[in-house]
Amino acid sequence: MSKKLLGRIHPSWMLVLWGIGVIVGAVFEILTKFTGFLSGTWLVVSLVGLIISISINYRIVGLIAFISGVILAGNRAAPGFIGMEQLRGFYGNEVEVSGRIVNDLDVSESKITLVLEVERIQVENKAPPEIRGAPEIYVALSTKLDTAEMPRRSDRITVRGVVNEGFGNYAGNMFRPEIIKVIRPSPGDFFLEVRDGFAERIREYLNEPEAGLALGYLLGVKAEVDEKFLATLQVVGLTHIIVASGTQLSILAEIAKKVFGKVSRFAGMAGAALLIICFTGMVGLSPSMLRAGIVAGMSLIAWHFGREQETWRMLLLVMAGTLIYEPRNLSDLGWQLSFGSFFGLLVVGPKLTKFFFGEREPGFIGETVFSSLAAGIAVTPILLYNFGSISLISILMNLLILPTISPVMGLTFMMGVGAMLVGNDNPVVGIVAELTKVILDYHINTINSLGGFRFFLIEIPKNNLAVMLIYVPILLLLIPYKKIFRRKNNLSPDELVFVEENIEISTGDTDQDNSSSNIIKETDNVIRERVESEEVGENGGDKGG
Repeated sequence: MSKKLLGRIHPSWMLVLWGIGVIVGAVFEILTKFTGFLSGTWLVVSLVGLIISISINYRIVGLIAFISGVILAGNRAAPGFIGMEQLRGFYGNEVEVSGRIVNDLDVSESKITLVLEVERIQVENKAPPEIRGAPEIYVALSTKLDTAEMPRRSDRITVRGVVNEGFGNYAGNMFRPEIIKVIRPSPGDFFLEVRDGFAERIREYLNEPEAGLALGYLLGVKAEVDEKFLATLQVVGLTHIIVASGTQLSILAEIAKKVFGKVSRFAGMAGAALLIICFTGMVGLSPSMLRAGIVAGMSLIAWHFGREQETWRMLLLVMAGTLIYEPRNLSDLGWQLSFGSFFGLLVVGPKLTKFFFGEREPGFIGETVFSSLAAGIAVTPILLYNFGSISLISILMNLLILPTISPVMGLTFMMGVGAMLVGNDNPVVGIVAELTKVILDYHINTINSLGGFRFFLIEIPKNNLAVMLIYVPILLLLIPYKKIFRRKNNLSPDELVFVEENIEISTGDTDQDNSSSNIIKETDNVIRERVESEEVGENGGDKGG
């Protein structure tokens, strides 16, 4: 036992243990709101512990890596929880709040909402307290707001109104406060300016709802899509196609690698990295976008150096990275759905494909079906818990729509860039726009036709924890039984196949009891017979010699 604990392991395992520690620490913080790791000293302790564990890399030192991760999560979460606690003292009071708008406004006929990162809060003439951790407030503005007065992402805004208890990760919420002041930073949000200019060019060639849907596909901005059409997308299980995620990033990265990769592998990586940064900047750093950006970056580096990635290890490290940025992401629905689908695609998908196809390639249709099915299975409990509904025809709709998403994204990108370079009313850009419109009309007609049947939508009461039991059979199916069996009996892969074949022969009688104990006995007999036969063979060989 002591030899195993003092044995060395690869330094990368220390990073894995550290990542697990970060995840466990984030869970602990969400449940307890513990702020004892606030001091900067704990940050130093965490980093020193990680460096020591990587340098020494004995198995027993892995505990230090794990504890370092727990401490780091606590250090990162503490300021946010202190800020949320500070805001509790203002609930029910009319206050003046100043801060920065951190997301794109959600604008529709029924609402205009934004998320405000609080920098200053004041009641009447009292001295404002120092706000810790930049807590966020959910703000619903008046729908009668004039377009010219509409604030934007990255603006500094001051509002006056009653602040009430928040929900989710929001420390508070304000309903239709009075806008006192809006300050647009100079030179402003560069990526936002580029995105808005790009969107204006698209609208010069496409009308609604085609323009909004095309921009939703390419940029993942739901605000560009009609509110009624969003509800229809939910019925058919396609809301994920207009959410900024790894899909858009992976498509853009692949395009860049193919175009710039003709120059050199480094040029391909640099071009793809530039597109990833630009896309993330235009969409905004939401929890799901943060996950997608880290995954795209890690995949790009691995591609450049020709390294294969272990899916479960990458999943853990990406989760840890997003939780270091903001530990409260763990309770964010967008983060949960993002990692749920990511887990489905990376872990559940390959298992399903191998079960049905073995070593054969599934083909485009098979890959689309099983990718959609895997992602759907993984996020089903989360959707049922939070929304109380799930679509039965999402797989069919994915088959009908997904194959043409990439062409639409490519055509929309070409249209926007072409319009920005050559101006309006260009015949070539017009042809691209017409092709784009044909595909978009097909999407809209298909979605509206099937979205009218609400019986495709299964609905149950929300917030029912029992739906999480769906994960039990999923996790049981993912356990690598063959590897555990092989390690327990010290068998090589070839010996494992030999044992399995002989067990099938030995237990071929349908009347025979196939209990676990009988199978173990048969296995022992097969191994013993094989050893004896090899010894006889060796002895015979010696005699013959």
